[in-house]
Amino acid sequence: LLSSFSVQARDYDWTPVFKGWEAGCNTGDIMHLGYDKKLEYNKYVEKPIRKKEVEDRTTYLVDTFKVKQGTYYGMPISEIIIDGAERGEMVSVSFIIDLPIKSVKETLKSKNVKFKKVYSDYLSEMMQVMMSPVKNDKNKTLMLCWFG
Repeated sequence: LLSSFSVQARDYDWTPVFKGWEAGCNTGDIMHLGYDKKLEYNKYVEKPIRKKEVEDRTTYLVDTFKVKQGTYYGMPISEIIIDGAERGEMVSVSFIIDLPIKSVKETLKSKNVKFKKVYSDYLSEMMQVMMSPVKNDKNKTLMLCWFG
């Protein structure tokens, strides 16, 4: 049943890329997506759509990468979003799973996936993975690595 989530055209396994999230939001090199030409998985995303957002006098750059092909623990993903301040600090990384949150939670539980909440001395903040339904599409789930 779980393998029915996989789609033939979505054959790149993003699970190892996001595996560090289970140990407390270790984002690895994903923040260089689209810009570091050596990253193998660049070929599985389209060029980013960049938006600028201003909040509390800080300008944030939000890069949204459409995923051409990909799964996370066998579940199809469609977007990876990197949100950072204009000065270069990364604020958050997220991705969208094309399934309702209930299905995502069941799949992760069946694979014994757990996300640790950890304190970052560097950021002086807690880091954790959060999941929620996508705002305008309850059939999709946002997975967010949050600092704060």
